Amino acid sequence: MPIIDSVRKEVARSTILMNILQKGRRKEIGRKFGYVITPSMDKDLVRERVVNQVPYSEYFLFNFPVCSAEERKRFVSDIQRMEYINVMNTNKANEQIFCNKFKTYNYFKSFFKREILELNRKTTSVDAVIDFFTRHRTCIFKPINASFGRGIAKVRFSPSASKKEVVSWYEDMMHKYPMGGVLEEYIVQTTDLSDFHPSSLNTLRVSTIRCPNDDVIIFHPFLRLGVGPSIVDNAGSGGLICSVDVSTGEVTACCDECGRRYEYHPDTKRQILGYQIPIWHEIICFVEQLSKSSPKGTNYVGWDIAITDDGCKLVEGNSRGQFIWQYAEQKGCRDELEGIVRLNFDFA
Repeated sequence: MPIIDSVRKEVARSTILMNILQKGRRKEIGRKFGYVITPSMDKDLVRERVVNQVPYSEYFLFNFPVCSAEERKRFVSDIQRMEYINVMNTNKANEQIFCNKFKTYNYFKSFFKREILELNRKTTSVDAVIDFFTRHRTCIFKPINASFGRGIAKVRFSPSASKKEVVSWYEDMMHKYPMGGVLEEYIVQTTDLSDFHPSSLNTLRVSTIRCPNDDVIIFHPFLRLGVGPSIVDNAGSGGLICSVDVSTGEVTACCDECGRRYEYHPDTKRQILGYQIPIWHEIICFVEQLSKSSPKGTNYVGWDIAITDDGCKLVEGNSRGQFIWQYAEQKGCRDELEGIVRLNFDFA
């Protein structure tokens, strides 16, 4: 009983502090989703955040204002997902493979199907950078441990570019990102996907769960489409989240991180709903191979896959991949996920 009382007091204290310190933020987020925060909604927002670990933005993305209590329970928030991922991914040392883009490349090199150069003051010479640009005039730069598309830039040097120009760019990147980065050969996606948003690489996020018997479960894939001037397709950069039917490869729902829903791309006006992902069977086989190639103890990974005229290419792997397809589907995955985890892993 003393422990229960202590927990209750901590929840009450956290609720009071959050109510006082973040009221303005809740109003701002509410406006973003088209809501005027009433006192009762504000109280509900705080309760969901403190008691059920539902971030304010997901309160609206999950459409909690109109959900029943039972419907709310089925959603897995961005905070709650780690409870399940930690059960599936038990070897924490493997996270360094996925948190460092060059280590990911070295481990899964055969799936990348392109050349990548690590940029690091200690190990990468200026001549190596110049040679890379000689072979690949257009490249993509990524900070070594960045996420959500942050810091990604398209880089191009003309054949007439001087060594001084390349050195200046390299020094600038190393100053801006002291931990380094990677320079990637540019991926040319299939025209079918490029037509949605030509300036971004529009990728598939296909999450896999590798079971103890080596079976692989494909868990709620979704397509990501860039919007506006962005060169990345991440939802956090304004991109679209398009839920994909795992059995057919067809897009069934689409939204952005402001909860706006789309049938057509807002820029190109191309129809999104009903779109058939190319080479769907090949993609499924590709991610199954990736899953089975993952290090022991890492059973859940979200794979970012590019589709080119030459087939699939791995863009990145994320061992903490988010469950943001729930935003598009407007349906929680807790019952399905718990069923998988309880059947295959040590989940109390």
